[in-house]
Amino acid sequence: MSDHSHRTEVVYKHRDRQTCGEPQLVLAAIGISSNLVHADGAWTILVDPADEAAALRELGLHQQDNQTVTATPTKVPVFGGATTGVAVYALTISMFTFCDLFAAYQLPWREVGRMNAGQVMSGQWW
Repeated sequence: MSDHSHRTEVVYKHRDRQTCGEPQLVLAAIGISSNLVHADGAWTILVDPADEAAALRELGLHQQDNQTVTATPTKVPVFGGATTGVAVYALTISMFTFCDLFAAYQLPWREVGRMNAGQVMSGQWW
């Protein structure tokens, strides 16, 4: 056997092993077999010399497709009166609860605004 049959080419190198998982998956997806080797404090993905050009091209395309575009944060305008609005809303809801508990104005508060499906189906405008 010649020494050429055992030769491999480096197509990706990183210190973190987990980071090498995605490039290996990309290569496997296009049918290029690769080996992950740890040497000199870094993880290296090795491929057959015949597959080197295709592997580098595919990894480059993958990197281009997955570049993260960071949007510049826009300042959201803050309007005053939010606390007052929340307080008025809570007071309004509480008033309906209070009116229901004490049958204020002798009205059936739980039925006010309730839609009756049978009446609607027979033509009653709600």
